[in-house]
Amino acid sequence: MPKQTSLFLTKEIINAGQTFTAFGESGVYKTIFTAGNDDSLVKSINVIATVTGAVAPATLTIPMQFAISGANRNEPTLIHPFTTVSIPPMAGSGATPPIDVLSASGSPAYPIDSAGKRYYPVESGAQLVARYMNNLGLNGQITVTVIAENY
Repeated sequence: MPKQTSLFLTKEIINAGQTFTAFGESGVYKTIFTAGNDDSLVKSINVIATVTGAVAPATLTIPMQFAISGANRNEPTLIHPFTTVSIPPMAGSGATPPIDVLSASGSPAYPIDSAGKRYYPVESGAQLVARYMNNLGLNGQITVTVIAENY
C-alpha cells in the first residue's frame, strides 16, 4: 500500500511500553515502540519510576535518554538520540507527577497538533528506544509508556 501523502488517516492506536529494572540494564537501549508500515506519530511518552533507598535520595534524578534507531535506511542500526530527560526517583507516585517526555523542559520543540499537544513523527520501521544512565538501586524500576498512531 502506498504511503499517504496529504491526509493522515489513523489505522490503529498503539499503547506500548517497557519496564527497566535495576539489574544490568543501565546504559542499555531497550525498544519501546516500532513505527508502522506507513509511518507513525508518537503522541505521548510517559515515564513513571519507583527508585528507593540510599542510591536514590529525593534530590537525585535519573537521566534517561530517548533515541530513534533505524531511521536512516542507509545505516539501519545507527542510533539518533533526540532528548535526555531527568526522571525524579518517585515520578508518577504520591505528589510527583509522571514525566511527559514530549513536553518536558529541556526537550526540543516538537511539532504541535491541532489540539495543542506535542507529537514526534517516526519513519516507517524505525524504533523508539530508551536507556537510563544511573543505578536504580536494589528494587528500582522505571516504566516508559508510549501512545502512538499508525498510518
